[in-house]
Amino acid sequence: MLNNELNNLTSLVHPKQNLYEMTGGIISARVYKKDVFHKLGFPSPLLCEFGSYSSGDGGGYVGVVKCKQVILSAAVEASKLAAINVVCELTVQMLKERPHIISELQDMLSVFAK
Repeated sequence: MLNNELNNLTSLVHPKQNLYEMTGGIISARVYKKDVFHKLGFPSPLLCEFGSYSSGDGGGYVGVVKCKQVILSAAVEASKLAAINVVCELTVQMLKERPHIISELQDMLSVFAK
């Protein structure tokens, strides 16, 4: 019963906190205004056409999760809060499906540290 209660509590953790705990803090999550995201030179194929938020008007926000310069995921949403929550939860779900990615990122970081 206790194990079941603990599993239920993990769903109450904020997506960004859940992501940091899951990865041991080796990733960063940021939000950019969509027009700033493009000006910073991020690869445009990251943003597919997702309704009105990805139109050329520069509106909306882009949540980005990366480890150093490796972009793991990006999400376009109408608000900052939605962008960060969606991209963090997307990354959590991706890492649950493929947990080996975390160890590969840790290995990459250890190579950089040498």
